[in-house]
Amino acid sequence: MSDGSKRITLAGGLERTTTSVAIKDDGSLIVEFYDFSADAHHALGRDVAFIMAVRADNKQHLLNCLLIEEQIDETSALNSDELLLRLMEKRFKDFFEVKAFFQNKNIPHEEICDDWA
Repeated sequence: MSDGSKRITLAGGLERTTTSVAIKDDGSLIVEFYDFSADAHHALGRDVAFIMAVRADNKQHLLNCLLIEEQIDETSALNSDELLLRLMEKRFKDFFEVKAFFQNKNIPHEEICDDWA
């Protein structure tokens, strides 16, 4: 994350894929996975995107789960969105780790598949 940005890119993942996490203007958190691989083109004939959305009113639950896991007191000088993005950048390498965490911690979210990415 740089310059107070509301978007980060996770460091890991498979070749020809990317995962980003962003805070939208409405306060919701969006996790986007784009697959530009030959496998995606072979299976679907094009790139594919998977998106998970956490509504603004569910972000605090996500933040609390990450704070507990990382054993951090919420006394940071960062605002909650900045802290959330930094913790996600530190904790997760790709979309599938985030998805597993959401499922294991019962983080309410919506999943969207866009095969026209």
